[in-house]
Amino acid sequence: MKDDKRKRLSVELLKQALIELLQKKDMDRISIKELCETAGINRSTFYTYYDTQHELLEEIEDDILKELIVRFQNLSPETGLQEVIDSVRTCLRYVERNIDSFRALLGEHGDRAFSEKMIAANEAVIREWSSFGSADPDAEKTAYLFATCGGTSVIKNWIMDDDRMSAAQLSKLLGTLICKGYMGIFLSDPDKNM
Repeated sequence: MKDDKRKRLSVELLKQALIELLQKKDMDRISIKELCETAGINRSTFYTYYDTQHELLEEIEDDILKELIVRFQNLSPETGLQEVIDSVRTCLRYVERNIDSFRALLGEHGDRAFSEKMIAANEAVIREWSSFGSADPDAEKTAYLFATCGGTSVIKNWIMDDDRMSAAQLSKLLGTLICKGYMGIFLSDPDKNM
């Protein structure tokens, strides 16, 4: 039990240190020595849990993506507007609580592949909606691009904006776009989920 607490604390300190350093410099310029000094732990502790700083980064990204995905797993094209808005708001509140991590990962020194991972995670969730059918495969393909790339871009810009609209405002806007735009192509009667 004591070892579990020690491990969780060490890992959390390393994650916080990497996020702090990514806000200042590129990943390739962050050494394990600097990472451990920033975290206040010794290098042997780092190597107990990770082989490289890139492995730590990947774990941070995977944890964040899992948290984002779980907030959208219960949605389908038949989901009502308010439920979609609530799911988006829950997601954005998670982002706000972890804003430093998102800014570090998506910022100028972050992992350029993280945006692509967000898009892929988003796409994996919404691809399940295709079981509801679509009369037009071209419309479905365009909708995937809109929902994955457009949604990720909007959230990225929202994260980076110091004077951003509230999570509640953006949730309502995105929820409406999702329900009236994207989800609508999977339903024969798009007004059914309104």
